[in-house]
Amino acid sequence: MSQGTYVDPAAGKTRFGTYAERWLASRSVEATTLAGWTSRLRARLLPQWGTWPVARIDHLAVQEWVTRLGRELSPATVASCHSLLSSILASAVRSRLIAFNPCEGVRLPAQRKRAGGQLMLTLDQVTELLLPSVPEWHRPVVAAAAGAGLRWGECLGLRWADIDLPDDDDQDATLTVRRVVIEVNGHPADKPYPKTAQSRRTVPVPPFLRAELGRHRARTDPAAADRVFTNQAGDPMLRSNFRRQVWRPSLVRAGLLGSVTEDGPHRYRAI
Repeated sequence: MSQGTYVDPAAGKTRFGTYAERWLASRSVEATTLAGWTSRLRARLLPQWGTWPVARIDHLAVQEWVTRLGRELSPATVASCHSLLSSILASAVRSRLIAFNPCEGVRLPAQRKRAGGQLMLTLDQVTELLLPSVPEWHRPVVAAAAGAGLRWGECLGLRWADIDLPDDDDQDATLTVRRVVIEVNGHPADKPYPKTAQSRRTVPVPPFLRAELGRHRARTDPAAADRVFTNQAGDPMLRSNFRRQVWRPSLVRAGLLGSVTEDGPHRYRAI
């Protein structure tokens, strides 16, 4: 007690679930981060540790839990669950509920490299092979990602006022990243600033992207729908829907993902 390291044994009787809810409510983070923490807490941490007194959670119990998760989840997911548990218990140490963090020294599953690595395309391959396989309405957003280096949320955050397309082809066209769209629990929302200070930037628009944006502007009414990239109902797109309904089928059509073979009359097999 004189050294200030004493921990009252009664304090450790606090249930993990009770303390975790307080810890979560005290965090001041981005909405997407908070949603991810909440999801992992509900799905993975509380079913295991929710009713445990925090003082009963020891190193061996955490190691056994991590090992079980490793049999059913990817190494990256296991690491994120362990990190969240460790952060909560580190806070419990600072709150003098427990004397040490039992997550320290726990061995995590090794990260496995994906076979074949990532598919990388040149701009020529994008314009000649990929873009013709993307549905016309969605072609400009793929062109903006490839031609201007925009992230998904930056693409969706673009407004027509952010894009300068001079009528004179001799003048340079540019676009400015000022805001992004984030997706929380399946609901898109505007965020008035990009990911980092350096992400707020003005970038040149290459000719193929300029042509796609010009055609897209002719198909839409910028005065009625200020957003540049939306679904055909005029609403912000959801990443999961775009990936399933537009992106992956486009890769298949371009011959960049899997294959489609004809099994018989009106019968096809997609791999």
